[in-house]
Amino acid sequence: MALMPDKALELGIINSRHKAFITSKLWCNNAHHDLFLPALKTTLKKLGLDYLDLYLIHMPVRLKPEVDGVLEIGKDDLLPF
Repeated sequence: MALMPDKALELGIINSRHKAFITSKLWCNNAHHDLFLPALKTTLKKLGLDYLDLYLIHMPVRLKPEVDGVLEIGKDDLLPF
């Protein structure tokens, strides 16, 4: 389990947000221009942050929005970029 940035600050593991390089990923079902920003805002809220240092695309595929957290993805679940 990853240590949340606010907890690391609270515990004194880091003394400033600027001492941490924080990365997250955009999940494939949010790889759409209308879904990207809401997904980023949700990630920031969950982490209790104002910004990320790096935001990666999880995989170079785009999935239908209703496909979430599955390990096996079918051809019918894919969308074009």
